[in-house]
Amino acid sequence: MRCEVFYRKATDEYRVVNSGFSVFAFLFGWLWFLVKGNVKDAVLFFVIYAIIYTSIEWAPPLVQELSGRAVSENLRFAVLLDSSWGALVLATFCGLYGRRIVNARLEDYGFKWFGVLHVVDESDCLKLVKAGKPVIPLNRSLENQIAASHACLFIGIAVIHIVLATL
Repeated sequence: MRCEVFYRKATDEYRVVNSGFSVFAFLFGWLWFLVKGNVKDAVLFFVIYAIIYTSIEWAPPLVQELSGRAVSENLRFAVLLDSSWGALVLATFCGLYGRRIVNARLEDYGFKWFGVLHVVDESDCLKLVKAGKPVIPLNRSLENQIAASHACLFIGIAVIHIVLATL
């Protein structure tokens, strides 16, 4: 298991949290964020899910109005496919990056990111850190850039698919 270690110098306190893919974030999305106490992220993901699921109703007339063409069954199918694709992509994004989003909240409480350890159990991680085992410092800005590029890639694929379906 991959654990992220945070440290608060003011209280000399370590906090060890899980890292990596979260099945519950994948399955429950915005509800998972709400349970974890991230109300802003829960509202954001709820709004995105609502836009995705309601796009089946509002996207074909909008495309018809913008293009001046009648709505074809190909377009309706493309919007249905893209809304399903969008929901799957958003769920995958929540699963992959949900824990990182929740863990970032620790920095609001004065904790600084300390590094990563690969251990069997979370309690083992805390014991190793307190015993002085070095943690693996990773480049978090690079991980953030990768997450942003994944999101842009998925959005771009969906937009291109809808544009091609209107032709």
